[in-house]
Amino acid sequence: MRFPLLNVLRPCCTVVLGLALGASLPAAVTSGPVGYVNIPLLRDSDTVVAVPLAPAIEFAGQVGAIAAAANGQFDLTVAGTPGLVADQFKNLYYIRLETGARRGMYFTITGNTAGRLTLDAAGFDFSTIAAGDAFCIRKYWTLAALFPPAAAGTAANPLTASAGTLGPQRRSQVIIPNNGYAGTNLPAVGVYYFTADGWHQAVAGNPTADHIILHPDSYFTVRQPAAIADDVTWGVTGSVVLEDQRIPLFTRTAGAQDNALALNRPVDLRLADTGLETGFAASASTLGADRRDQLLVFDNSARSQNKSAAAVYYRVGDNWIKAVSGNPAANDDVLGAATGFVVRKAATSDAGTSEWLNSLKY
Repeated sequence: MRFPLLNVLRPCCTVVLGLALGASLPAAVTSGPVGYVNIPLLRDSDTVVAVPLAPAIEFAGQVGAIAAAANGQFDLTVAGTPGLVADQFKNLYYIRLETGARRGMYFTITGNTAGRLTLDAAGFDFSTIAAGDAFCIRKYWTLAALFPPAAAGTAANPLTASAGTLGPQRRSQVIIPNNGYAGTNLPAVGVYYFTADGWHQAVAGNPTADHIILHPDSYFTVRQPAAIADDVTWGVTGSVVLEDQRIPLFTRTAGAQDNALALNRPVDLRLADTGLETGFAASASTLGADRRDQLLVFDNSARSQNKSAAAVYYRVGDNWIKAVSGNPAANDDVLGAATGFVVRKAATSDAGTSEWLNSLKY
């Protein structure tokens, strides 16, 4: 059975969504909406990308119990008799909680038995995860999965392969920001390119990088150099994320802290509908000295590299305000689908972490 398609056309990208049912899936998995998003990638320019779709759900279940484990990990016993294959989800998969006090949070799976998942807590609270909480398992996007080298020059991977590993031979690049960096204007944690034999990191030795993870809550930048002849369009195919998304927002005591972020949503969202206020410190007034947290957004239709923010927003009371002359209300301005952004958190006294809970709005 195929449900009617929802078509949304915008200057930034084209979205087609649908529900495809009847595929051969494990008994614990119910298929959901699938679709594709077309994303323009300009030559001689950077495109700040939030991947709008996700890999398909590979397992869905409920929590039976949790217990702390060694090395900052915890064990999640799956309710019932899931019959998992040992370590089938190790390292390249994550769970996302769908219900309960920690709904929307995701954790990397570091190993599994037939009925238990070992998860990397990554320093986050897991104590309120409870028996009966629903969760799903997806595979992370990786460089090779999202941009398969064998598909170079097609809609599935319109990037240009590099002729070799030498600097002058390199063409399309993917740049991942360093969310572990203390401060603002985050540097890259890695720069990557691909040749005929796969993805490589642009460091000494040019190590293979096919399995570099692209985290669902962080953007990356596609850089198309001037040596590339034309603008291209990238067609992303995947699963529509229906579950809530909970995103940690880090701070520090010594000054502002940038968080390079992404939402896995295939449609534009009004600022008033993002739920970002759940983790966002409001400003006391529109005066510059009173401003606290800020939202920085990018314009991927502008042809440039090393982009600065095209617009900056903050909150006063219940309203989003655009940081321009007159400080107009901006509740109806949008976060564009498939575009990454930065939340610049103001300094705090304890370097605490707030959380943004984004719920489904389509």
